[in-house]
Amino acid sequence: SCYSFETSNPTTWQEAKQACLEKGGRLVVMETDEEFDFIAEILRGNEDVWTGANDIAEEGNWIWEGSDHQFEDLNRWGRGEPSGRTIENCGEMYKDIDFALNDIRCNAVNDYICE
Repeated sequence: SCYSFETSNPTTWQEAKQACLEKGGRLVVMETDEEFDFIAEILRGNEDVWTGANDIAEEGNWIWEGSDHQFEDLNRWGRGEPSGRTIENCGEMYKDIDFALNDIRCNAVNDYICE
């Protein structure tokens, strides 16, 4: 994949999704542990970033937006995550837990990665 790291204009998850679509891409989808580790390594020293992970359509059913890749194939949640139940429906790579996945409110603002 080709990645675009957007780190100068933090946005909500929906705004990030739209920005990626307008560039002909999508929010990043991690399909393997190797890809996840590669991106986490690049992010060292950066802020939290949005991914394509979300359970907007069905609570508790996490998907990768714009992909039919099975979310369950890659369990990279931080310890105790996802923890927000119905109010935290979007997935970020969270710097405070070594960029493991964390669920957060979709109207929070983050940097993001398109692919």
